[in-house]
Amino acid sequence: MKRLENNLELMGEIGKHTLTAFYPAGTTLSSGNLKALPIVKTGVLKVMQIDESGHHKFLYYVQPGETCVISMLESEVDQPSSIVARVDRDAEIMFVPLEKSRTWMQQYPEWLEFMMTTYYKRFNEVIKAFNSASAEKLETRIMRYLKQRKNVVGQSVVAITHQNMATDLATNRVVISRLLKSLENRGLIKLGRNKIELTEAL
Repeated sequence: MKRLENNLELMGEIGKHTLTAFYPAGTTLSSGNLKALPIVKTGVLKVMQIDESGHHKFLYYVQPGETCVISMLESEVDQPSSIVARVDRDAEIMFVPLEKSRTWMQQYPEWLEFMMTTYYKRFNEVIKAFNSASAEKLETRIMRYLKQRKNVVGQSVVAITHQNMATDLATNRVVISRLLKSLENRGLIKLGRNKIELTEAL
C-alpha cells in the first residue's frame, strides 16, 4: 500500500470510489457475496476454504494494507464460493468496486503492481497450505500455524482454543491437545487456559 500512496491521483480515486466498514471479531464474510475487493485497514482476517464435507481449512491471514484477491477471482466465474474470511481481530475494511480495480490495473502501474504482488503472495501461501496438509506431519503444521499466529498478534502469547486450532487444521481436538502437550513437554510452548505461549526454543 505504501507505493500506492505516492500516486496522489490514484489515492484520490480510492478515496472517492471506496466504502469503509467496521466488523467485530468473529464476523464471517463470504467472498461470493462481497462483489468488491476488500482491503484491510486495521485488524486481521483469517481466510479459509470450505471443503466438500463442510470443514473449514485455514489458508492464510490478511493483515493491514493487504487484500484477499480470491474474492476478485471468484467474482469472475459463476460458481458457488468455497472461500470465507473470518474477522480474527476487530477490523476496518475498505471495499474497492471490482470494476474500478480492473480499470486501475490498466490505468495505474502502482495498482497493477499491488495486485500482481498480492496474487503472487497469496498463490504461494495457498500452495504451502495444501502441501503441508498432504505431506507434512501434523506436528509440523501446528508449529507453523502457531508461528503465523505469533506474527499476526505481534507477541509470543497466542489466544486460541484447542478446538479452534483443530478446526483450522482440519483435524480433531483430541489429537491437537495430545500434540500440544508433547510440544509443551519438550519446552517449545507453555499451555494456558485458551492461550498458548511460544518459547524461544520454537
